[in-house]
Amino acid sequence: MTEVPKLDIKSSAYKFSRDQNEKWSAVKQNLDDATGIVRIGTEELVGCSVVVAISDKEVWMGHFVEDTGFGEHDLDTPEGQQGFKDNVLAGISGPATIKYPTIKSEEARLNPKIGTASRRPKSVVVWIITGQHNGNERMYPDEVELMQAELKKTLSLDNDPEVHQYEVVDGKDPRFDTEALGTVLFEYDPNNNGQKSWRLLAHKDLVQEGVFP
Repeated sequence: MTEVPKLDIKSSAYKFSRDQNEKWSAVKQNLDDATGIVRIGTEELVGCSVVVAISDKEVWMGHFVEDTGFGEHDLDTPEGQQGFKDNVLAGISGPATIKYPTIKSEEARLNPKIGTASRRPKSVVVWIITGQHNGNERMYPDEVELMQAELKKTLSLDNDPEVHQYEVVDGKDPRFDTEALGTVLFEYDPNNNGQKSWRLLAHKDLVQEGVFP
């Protein structure tokens, strides 16, 4: 697991499509019975945010669309707060009825017990990947705080999820065709020199890596 590949959309679990007017979409992959390298990812991040929840049991990745989830809602108004709840936070806590066309089944919802296994303590790593401008200026600081709170509550976390910021570039940048720009990629290798290794990358940057027991 040394080379950082360009996200191969044919083998990735989810491809973001602006044509479907999506609010959010998610995938979940079981890791318990993996015998080879597992990769899931998303691409075309030009302001969107991604949530990744990782455990030795499974990994969950949710892609939250900027246009319909963040840019349209003014959190200073009750209407804006409700819109953000419906279009973003519902993708974390899970609505009673799945009403988004990109969610194919209950299986795609974030499992509140992710990381919980028999005779083992709960252990889950959670990251929010979100956009920044001008070097370190977070695009949606208030919205990200709400996402952190919702994840902390839903997953019963002791601490707020970590946040990794990527520099937003124009979607027409030619590097999108040749580099891993605008991608988030999770990789898991259950047989990496005798270790169960994983890593999370965003825009080719290593966000975190680890080894499962």
